[in-house]
Amino acid sequence: MIKTRQSLRELMAAKGLTAYALARLAGVDQALLSRLLHGTQHDIMVTTLDKLCKALGISRDEVDV
Repeated sequence: MIKTRQSLRELMAAKGLTAYALARLAGVDQALLSRLLHGTQHDIMVTTLDKLCKALGISRDEVDV
């Protein structure tokens, strides 16, 4: 399993996605994604996590929240 914040950054880099691009692709608020990436947002709704995982091509089971 991978930690959410670190894994999001690594997966975004591997796929060449910016935070803006991932937010649009996943259909989530860019400000929320930015807060997650910067560590100022510590909780995440399951639906948001599912959207991010789908956009990154991974399953929720692969993320340690």
